Amino acid sequence: MGRNNTHVTAIEIESNYVDQFHLRDLYNEVLVADAAGLIELDTQYDLIIAGDVLEHMRKSAGVDLLHWMVYHARYLWLQWPLRYVQNALDGYRHERHISVWTEADVLALNADYVRFFSAPLEAYAVLGYLGASPEPLTILRRSEPSLNV
Repeated sequence: MGRNNTHVTAIEIESNYVDQFHLRDLYNEVLVADAAGLIELDTQYDLIIAGDVLEHMRKSAGVDLLHWMVYHARYLWLQWPLRYVQNALDGYRHERHISVWTEADVLALNADYVRFFSAPLEAYAVLGYLGASPEPLTILRRSEPSLNV
């Protein structure tokens, strides 16, 4: 749950996962929905974490979501696996990896970012368009120079 007056919202497309993984115990709010639908909202966020999300979406829907996120957040944390093939798991078709993401997709946002690479994952801290301070990205660059590309 959020601390220090924070509100933490999760989005999960598989309704069975909410109970199976006790998501309501971890978050203030759990939305059972397709993340692609977020682009219909006018909500603003301090931080959006999209960890292992985009590769499960059609590329066109993921690009739309990525652009929506950069406009609606101060900061983004984006993470996806590299060259990891995954099909449906236990009958859950949304577990399939159906799109490939690279640094070029982050570059297309025209936003300041720091890239972290540690196979089999690639991650990015991105400065959103909501007037956030670039200081956290500067600190990340200085503190982990071996991870930055």
